[in-house]
Amino acid sequence: MTKLADNDIRLFFDENMPVAVAKRLNELGIDTVTTPVLKRLGQSDPNQLEFARTSGRVLCTYDKDYIRMASQGIKHAGIVFIPGMYRDYGVLLRYFIEFKRIYSPADMENRLEYLYLTI
Repeated sequence: MTKLADNDIRLFFDENMPVAVAKRLNELGIDTVTTPVLKRLGQSDPNQLEFARTSGRVLCTYDKDYIRMASQGIKHAGIVFIPGMYRDYGVLLRYFIEFKRIYSPADMENRLEYLYLTI
């Protein structure tokens, strides 16, 4: 496994994100935790977002409620919103590998990113 740098993106997958993708990202050296592994299932969205912020993790989700919270000015360590059409594990892996290459934690502070692909 690759050693993480202090400025590497760290991810938090909410309960709708695939655990198998998080596991593979960890194998590739991208620090990713999930709601089920952390035993945070059923926590409110504001609580999940605050957890991600205080632990310095970008929250990754299919849940549009986080877009609303970001637009209300709620502070966060970054949000990646993934439209429901992107469920393919390979697409998600490629996206997050590229995401880590491009963004730092400072870049993502209070930033909302959308996974959007053109074909």
